Amino acid sequence: MKFLSYREDVIRKMIQISATTKGEFLVCHPNPGLEQRESFISDSHYLEYIPKPPGWKRNAYSLKCIVCKKENRKHVSQFRCKHCPSLPTLCPVPCFEVWHKTMLNELDEND
Repeated sequence: MKFLSYREDVIRKMIQISATTKGEFLVCHPNPGLEQRESFISDSHYLEYIPKPPGWKRNAYSLKCIVCKKENRKHVSQFRCKHCPSLPTLCPVPCFEVWHKTMLNELDEND
């Protein structure tokens, strides 16, 4: 087995796609190995950088992640959910998914 074939096999296993999957499918259907996630999260909610306040001189602006804060972890993030009404500051992994699953459960309980 050549190094290139080995590398491609390792990458396919890491991103959970079969050896027969073509590149066209990956472009049209991003993240094919993550079907178990709710379509609500992947279809309508995205991370965005928190904009810098006027006069901010550093390269990045960050705030405390609300999920980490509730779990008494000290972690800051440069990201927030673009489509949530409260624009919550969230770590990309795992807090983004945890926050939206919690939000979905609360919506189901209220109905």
